Formats: sequence, C-alpha cells, structure tokens
Amino acid sequence: MLSLDNRTVIVYINCKLTLNGVEMDESTKEINRSVFSVVLKQAREAKNLSIRKLAEQSRASTEEISKILISVKDGVLSANDATNKVVNIIKDVDVESENVVSQFKLILAKVEEMNMKVHELSSAAEEQSASTEEMAAAMDRISRVITEISDQVKYMVSAIDQQTQSSHQVNESAEEGNKLAQSLMELINKFNI
Repeated sequence: MLSLDNRTVIVYINCKLTLNGVEMDESTKEINRSVFSVVLKQAREAKNLSIRKLAEQSRASTEEISKILISVKDGVLSANDATNKVVNIIKDVDVESENVVSQFKLILAKVEEMNMKVHELSSAAEEQSASTEEMAAAMDRISRVITEISDQVKYMVSAIDQQTQSSHQVNESAEEGNKLAQSLMELINKFNI
C-alpha cells in the first residue's frame, strides 16, 4: 500500500495532468478519486489526532501548573506558620527582656542604696577616732567596689535595653514578613486550585 506522502504526490500529479488537459480514462479517474478520498480521510484523521494531542498536552500542562500552585501554596502556608511562631517567640523574648531589665533596675537601686549606707557608715567611722581609720579605709574600698558593681549593673541594664530594642525591631520585621506571606496567600487563593 502507498504511504500518505506517496498518495499525495500521485493525487497532485493527476490533478496537474487533469488541469493541463491530459485525458484520462474512467478507471484512472476512479483511482484518482479513491486515492484522493483516502488522502482526504487520512488528512482529517491526522488533524483530529493533532487536536487530541494538543488537548492532552494542555490537560497535562494544566495539571502540572495546578500541582506547582498547590506546592507554592503549601510552602507559603508553612512559611506563614513559621513566621507566626517566630513572632510569638520574639514577643516572649521581648517580655522576658523587659522583666530582666526591671529586675536589674531593682538591683541597681538596692546597690545604690547600699552605697549610700556605706558612705554614711564611712563618714560616721571617720568622726569616731583614729583607731577607726582602718575601718574607714576598708569602708572606702567597699564603697569603690560597690560603685564598680553599680557601674557594671548600669552597663548591663544599658546592654539589655539595646537587646530589647533589637528584639522590637526583629518583631516588627517578622510581622512585616507575616503580612507579606498573607498577601501571597491571598494571591494564590485567587487561582482556585
């Protein structure tokens, strides 16, 4: 049997011959019609097959896009959950930092109160007698040590205040990330997967 290409060539040649006025007998004309009919039928089948293949490819592409969108949506949901957890952790850290700062401020107040008492005792000791000069010197040393401790506590309170400010900034950034994730979720949900 002739292939589709060979039959197409034969039909083309016969059409040319007919157009150029070449006489053909009835059996040749009948063969030409049969061949033309078969070629036309196969051409239609090829066209239908191409349309089916395109439809199948389109369906497969749509399914793949749907899978990708579902994957992106799941990723955004995970990121959103993680961001919410980070925000909550940062809020907890922020509260704890404020508690620590408050405790250090209380300690600082007590240290300063103690420093005043030591100065009072030192002044009282100086007024007593020469034998208490050693006691006054010890009190002065204690006073310097307490002053150093007070300075260190002040430095720690300052560092914790800075950490609290940093955690506030991180918290704000995390909340912004959460808002972005929610916006992305709204966009993804518009695709109706």
